[in-house]
Amino acid sequence: YLISIGARRDAIAFAAALIVCLTITVFAKLFFEACGARNAFSAIESPSGHASFSAVVYGVLSLLVAAGRPTAQRVALISGAALLILLIGFSRVASGAHTPQEVAAGLLIGGLSIALYCALRAEPRLLAPPWRRIALAAPLVLALGFLALAHARHWTPEPLIDAIGRRLGARFGFCQGV
Repeated sequence: YLISIGARRDAIAFAAALIVCLTITVFAKLFFEACGARNAFSAIESPSGHASFSAVVYGVLSLLVAAGRPTAQRVALISGAALLILLIGFSRVASGAHTPQEVAAGLLIGGLSIALYCALRAEPRLLAPPWRRIALAAPLVLALGFLALAHARHWTPEPLIDAIGRRLGARFGFCQGV
């Protein structure tokens, strides 16, 4: 979308932030799994990917939408995104999927990715959404989203990441003596 409206630099910055977030989250998960209880942050078994990705996606989207708008609208949009991100973090703790420390680690990764986006982005400007294209694409996007939820709702890469982390730790002796 950003490329199609000529916001190429914003698109590249968003892609870079997503890639950095994914990379740091996966490597952090591998590190904590490889080191197990021997890591310096024993309250963290696996940083929350939900927290890191929601922070970068909703944080960057709020910055994009808020750009060029009056101050009250910017504050409302960014505050709404921050509230949504925090609620997602709380849901990870409430569901027992993560500890507060793991959510905080995920939010830190997401926050660093947002900072990268801000450093790389173009001068903030009001984006004019092509409402007609959005309206035409919305049914397709909803259908694809529904199919993804229906068929992959319980899929998670966690077991694969955990297995790789354990193998790396055993094979290379990461964190011995930490």
